[in-house]
Amino acid sequence: MNNTLVLYESNSNTTRKAAEIISFIVGNSKLLDVENSPNSIDKYSNIVIAIPLLGKKTGDKTIKYLEKHNFDFTNKKLIVVCVGLSKKDGIQYSTQIQNITKKANIYYHFIHEELVLSKLTQEDKSSIKNFSEIINVPFKDMGEFKDTEAVKAAINIKKYIDRQQKTVPKIEMKKSIDQFIKKHNTATIATGYENFIRATPIEYEYKDNVFYFISEGGLKYVGILQNKNISITIYEEYTGMDNLRGLQITGNCQMIDTYSEEYEEIINLKKLNLEYIKKLPITLNIFKVIPIKYEYLNSNFKKNGYDARQILDCID
Repeated sequence: MNNTLVLYESNSNTTRKAAEIISFIVGNSKLLDVENSPNSIDKYSNIVIAIPLLGKKTGDKTIKYLEKHNFDFTNKKLIVVCVGLSKKDGIQYSTQIQNITKKANIYYHFIHEELVLSKLTQEDKSSIKNFSEIINVPFKDMGEFKDTEAVKAAINIKKYIDRQQKTVPKIEMKKSIDQFIKKHNTATIATGYENFIRATPIEYEYKDNVFYFISEGGLKYVGILQNKNISITIYEEYTGMDNLRGLQITGNCQMIDTYSEEYEEIINLKKLNLEYIKKLPITLNIFKVIPIKYEYLNSNFKKNGYDARQILDCID
């Protein structure tokens, strides 16, 4: 599995919070204070290090930990997240970690810290005050930590971590995806707008790489009518880690004009009688979803030397 170790230094509450958010979103992860970190990182493919920028004390515990164990990062992805008031300082300390780990490439992220003097220990307060004087920055409450900023960083980190190492050829991948879609006929669609969100199990028709849905209406249209972005999930029952099958589709949703040529085509595909449908006391609506991205989990891929999780973008 593509496991991730998320380490953080506990001097800063916001650093711990940022690390927690990253751990949740990245998934398959273990969140640990660097003081309780393992003596081996062999079980992890990715290492995320979150450190607060505290002047000369920045990254002290993390640096000592890395120097003590001298881990081999050759086949691992290393991500450094600095939480502080100055992005420039973060780059300096991430470079220091890069030198210690002898890692040619690291992925760096900066997240804004909030500085609330009343929350600092006397030791941290003294250290930050001295640092503020050196860089000529007022020593006072400043900055703002936003969960949304940490979430955006976590999304980018996950994208970086999930980059496929052993990719199924596109033609073979698309063929496998189409077979999986045609094997099923029901999906869960997720629609939403602002604070409203809806997940709906619904039958589909699949034609020319497009999903079509026939529906009487309902709350899912709150999202469909106001937000063209939609997510579709098709999956099989879990029977074990060696038999995983699941497909997530990100796409754009479009309404089909009632009784249009395309509408009639889908009704015929469904083997329904258009004249009968026109006489119903209700209107049957049709909307379609044009896929933008497929995220396919198929454990069979591993048997052929590929990653079990594959991503196929429909738009280059």
